[in-house]
Parts: sequence; structure tokens; C-alpha cells
Amino acid sequence: MGCKRNKDTSRPVNLLLNPGFEQGDTGWMWLDWSKNWGPFEISDKIAHSGKKSAYLKLDVKPGKPEKKIRGVVQTLKPEKFPEIAAGWYRVENWKRGSPRQYLQFVVIVWGKLRNFPNYQIRYVLDGVSRPPLRISNAHYRILTKSPDPKTGEWIYFEVPIREDFKELWEQIPQNYEKINFFWEARFDDNPPGDFHIRADVYYDDLYVGEKKK
Repeated sequence: MGCKRNKDTSRPVNLLLNPGFEQGDTGWMWLDWSKNWGPFEISDKIAHSGKKSAYLKLDVKPGKPEKKIRGVVQTLKPEKFPEIAAGWYRVENWKRGSPRQYLQFVVIVWGKLRNFPNYQIRYVLDGVSRPPLRISNAHYRILTKSPDPKTGEWIYFEVPIREDFKELWEQIPQNYEKINFFWEARFDDNPPGDFHIRADVYYDDLYVGEKKK
């Protein structure tokens, strides 16, 4: 299921806390224990609605950078596995310095399945047209066929996570410990030579829950 634009974002109950970032970073975290992750910021200059959004900045000069991922994360434990995830993203100042430079939304279910401690689906929103990594406990969905994202506009995405887990993992998750939801801007290769990685990525009005009837 690809990205689709939709100006009607009214939904049933949103499971996310502070989904529009109007309360700053309340409810949100990043993986500060990981050497590959860097912190996110809250923008009060660009927003899809309201006055704020999550701002993920990639600005990496040639060399061997440690921070390859910027992202925002929430951890939930709903009684019923959510039907969909949705939201808006915007890209500015995109400069490709790595073949595997992209935007991604990830759902990680913590609970044993086939000897994995967790299992996940990774949705590539923009930037690459094929799975960027091979991970034994992850399936990919590619939502774009374009090599580079459009810049300067808000793009809506919506993915049927319950249906996709049933199809790809042959079950709808139940009895899980928790579920991690990640929205990322990242690259997986160090920029070669004098290449420079650059991107300003914004996420706003994010949603996890049931589909609007």
C-alpha cells in the first residue's frame, strides 16, 4: 500500500501521546543508548497543523560518522493490535550522500515468534526503492518508487499494520510485551569520498489506532 494524500485526518482515538508535538517532546524519545542514533528537535517554524513538528536533521560531512539515524519513538501496549498507522512528513534540503539514504517508519512487536525476541515490519517512506538491509526478524514494505523524495511539501502516508502483520508474519500480534513505533530519517552507508549527506525531515500529525469507518 503506497503513500496517499488525504486532507481528512479525523480519526477514532489516537493511541499516540502528543501526536502533533504541540507539547514539545512529551511522550517521545530517541535511542540515546545507541551509537548510531542522534537526538531529534522540535520545530516551531514548520508544521503541518498547529505550531510545531518533529525535526530530524541529517548533516554529515565525509569521513566516518557515528550518528546515522535521527528519529522519534513511542512505545505502546494497547489491548488490541492497532489497525493502521498514518501521518505526514516533509523533506527539505535533500542532498544524497549515501546510496541508502531514506525515510522509514518501523513497527517492532516485542514477543517471541520463531525464536525471535521481537519481530517487525519496516516501511520505507522515501529515498530507496528496494529493501536497504537484510534483517532476519524484519519484513519490508516499500511505499515509493522514486529515487529521491519530493521536497517542500507535506506528504501523507497510511499503512495497514494489522493486515500487513497477518500477511507477512502469518498472524496478528497478541500477548505482546510492548510495541515500538519509530519514525526515522537515516542512512546506512558512510558517504564516500567528498560526498555530503544533507536532509531536513519533519514529521507531524502522526496516528496509530483504528481506521476511520
